[in-house]
Parts: sequence; C-alpha cells; structure tokens
Amino acid sequence: MKIAYFAQINLYKNNGVINKIKNQVEAWQSMGHEVKLIIMTGDSEVDLDSTSFSSLAKSGMVKLYKVKSLGLLPTDVIGDWLGLPSSFKKARKVLDDYHPDVVYARYSMFQPFYRRIGEKFKLIVEINTDFASEYYLIRKENLKRYLRFLYFKCTDSLFLKSVSGVVAVTTEIAQKYKGLPVAVVPNSLKVSNYELSEVPVGSKKPSIVFLGTPGMAWHGIDILRDLAKELPLVDFNLIGYKEGDVKDVSPNVILHGFLDKEDYMKILLNSSAALGSLALFRNRMEEACPLKVREYIACCLPLILPYKDTAFEINGYPEWVLNVDFQNYSIAENASKIEKFLMQCATFDIKQEDVLQYIDVSFLEKRRLDFFLKTK
Repeated sequence: MKIAYFAQINLYKNNGVINKIKNQVEAWQSMGHEVKLIIMTGDSEVDLDSTSFSSLAKSGMVKLYKVKSLGLLPTDVIGDWLGLPSSFKKARKVLDDYHPDVVYARYSMFQPFYRRIGEKFKLIVEINTDFASEYYLIRKENLKRYLRFLYFKCTDSLFLKSVSGVVAVTTEIAQKYKGLPVAVVPNSLKVSNYELSEVPVGSKKPSIVFLGTPGMAWHGIDILRDLAKELPLVDFNLIGYKEGDVKDVSPNVILHGFLDKEDYMKILLNSSAALGSLALFRNRMEEACPLKVREYIACCLPLILPYKDTAFEINGYPEWVLNVDFQNYSIAENASKIEKFLMQCATFDIKQEDVLQYIDVSFLEKRRLDFFLKTK
C-alpha cells in the first residue's frame, strides 16, 4: 500500500507530535508499506535536520512547505481558496505524481485543498480532540483564536464531506462522527525509544511530574496549584511552565520551563508518579489519550488520571493507575486519594513489556492499517 501522510504542524515546541508521526511512518514501513510525508508549517525558519524527521528527510521521504501569512492574514490559505499559486498547490502536485492508495491527514481547518484531494484519493483523517469544544473554549482569548473559531463553525461540515473515513483517538470523539467509517486508535509511541536504566536516583521525597503548555485551560494549572497547597510534603515538577506562567505557587511547585526530551526524561524517571490534564471537562470531554501520558507510561510511571484514558478503557485499568475527579469532588478529597496512592507507588513493579499493549506502535499501528485497507 502507498500511503501519503499529510500534516500541518509547527516544527518547534511540538516534539511529541513529531515523534508520533515519525514512529507511525517507521511502523508502516516495517510492515511493508511505502510512505511519503508532506509537512506544511508556519514556522518562520524551517530545518528538518534539527527535528526527529531528519533521518526520514535524508532518505527523501519528506516534502516540506512553508505556509505563508501576512500578519493575521493566511495568504497561502486565501490563495488556495482563490485557486492561485500556493504551497498547497505544490503539495497537491506531489500527491498527483505519487498517486497514493491512501492520503492520511491530521485534522486541520478546512480549505479547498482537502476537497480536491478527497475527490481524487481515499482521504482518511486523524482527529485528536473535540475541536468544536476546544475552539469554543479558547475563542475569547485573542482575536486570532476568535477568528479561528468562526472559521471552524462555517467550514467544518465541508471538511467532513471530503473524507472517506475518520480515525479518532478516543471512543468519545468517534461518537461525534456518525455516518462515516470510523476507527478508534489511541495515540501510540515506540516504547523502546525510552531508556530507563541510565538515570541517577533522585530524592526520596514524593514527587509528581506534569508536562504541559501555558494557556491551555483544560490542563487545569489553577487546580494543580491548589492541589499542591493541599500536599505540601509532595514536590510538583511542572515542565513547560516558567515563572510568570503560573502565579501564586507554593514552595513545593518547581517550574522547569520548556525542556528537551533528554532533560525532561531525567525528571520523569525520578518522579514518584505522573499527572494527566486536570480539567478536560472544560472542553466538555471525559476521555483522552494525550501523547505526554504515553511518555509517562513508556517511563513506567504510576499515573494519576483526572479523566478516562482510551488505552485503559480498551484494555482495563492496572493497579498503578489512580482515577481522580476534580469536576465532582473537592481538591481536598482528591488530595487525600493521591496522598494514599503515592505511598503505594514504590511497591509497583512496572516493566516496559507490561505497557506495550497500551501504547506501543507495534500493537496500535496494525489496527490503523487494517482500517485503511477496509475503508472504501
């Protein structure tokens, strides 16, 4: 099978997504399929050699295009709507020449590019979140996000008319796409890429690690801040947040800022447990499978999850996962459960072979490829 993988992403500060795409592509190749990767990016400076895509680029598998904008005006997108020369026209030419059996695309805002390739090829779209809820939640943060919300409301139905099938990362998301062929495939990664043996043992003080991004209301950093005040004897390591991103934190909250994988792995592997997003309910969602939690699992960390995780909904929840609920129970009640759980964490004997069934590409990408083959 010839697969074209199309993604509009920022190449910088998006390591999780880039690693996921690379792992998917390599898994498909290992199963005997041919793949071409087409990347569109708005980054002002683009350099594949500084990303995980470098090895794929050297083999000639990657085509990279810059999406041009003028202030808030996405000039390339406007050009696509008007049928003018644009980066999207160049990408379409690559697809025409390659003539894939499947075009697999990460969900993005609709534009005529998707309609045109959907008319010519089997177009399957990966949907990673409830975009309607997410765009609604952040619409008032600034003008750009409000315009994005309005554009989404006007064009989303057009996008869905263009696709042959949907791969949703959760069952909850899949239920929103009735009438289309849908598969549920949680996010995956390559567990063997996570080395566990060479990190020195840190403090014996209980500690919780959280990987996040400032400005995302569903991460619930306000809740985390209050939780830390309820648990003064527990260190909270926040990766992705620097001073100024979180106000009024207690002394047991350590802000590390943005870190490369090599640096944040040291913190993960010296943590007692890892914490998922605390306020997914603000997105009107109950279920998720974020990439950061896959990294926690690959590091064999006990988990504190304030939502349902698709991997465990499918395969069952092991003893090293604690479910908490910040929507219906107080922070004090959840803090009590977490404190007891942290006392158990040292007794869990989690091995990487135990977690493969939940997150590894060798298990999950077979399911995705089967869906490609059966979708017409």
